[in-house]
Amino acid sequence: MRYVMFIFILISALIVSGCSLFGKKFDNDEVIAEVRGTEITYGDIRFLYEDDDIEDGVTIAINIELARQGVEELQLDITEQWEENKEFVRELTPKNEATEYELAEWEFAEKQAKKFDMDPNEYYVEYMTKSMEDLSYFLTYAHEMVGEPADDSEEEIDEFNRKINIMFEELHEKYEDEIKRYD
Repeated sequence: MRYVMFIFILISALIVSGCSLFGKKFDNDEVIAEVRGTEITYGDIRFLYEDDDIEDGVTIAINIELARQGVEELQLDITEQWEENKEFVRELTPKNEATEYELAEWEFAEKQAKKFDMDPNEYYVEYMTKSMEDLSYFLTYAHEMVGEPADDSEEEIDEFNRKINIMFEELHEKYEDEIKRYD
């Protein structure tokens, strides 16, 4: 569990600053980025992130798409990671039983659900499913390319994060002509 939390922190740490989108009206169907032929729309990003976090969400989505494409190109199997991560979806705490941290997640779900005209419970399940699927691709690719941390120690996680950051820097350089941001 601690390892997965570090991965969420890691994904957040991969953020690269972009142009300011303050005050922008969002069309969910508008393409905000393209990664080697795969389009990412505002709706894709807004589903997972608040409007104030669009820029960061685009960077994370680009990195996840690079990992997804890497998994497909290397014909890696995400089953092991996906099965482990699906447990988080199955074990979602109902709002009336939620801890303080989980209540913050529910508040996020309720706010986001309104944007997509969804029931908050339905949104939360879809949000967690999408997040865990993305994490499965990310971890499968990362483990293949840089290995796994030997343990959950801070030093091991820091070293793993350093290797991941280098990996994504290299991928961005390799595909710089095939990664476009329209924000």
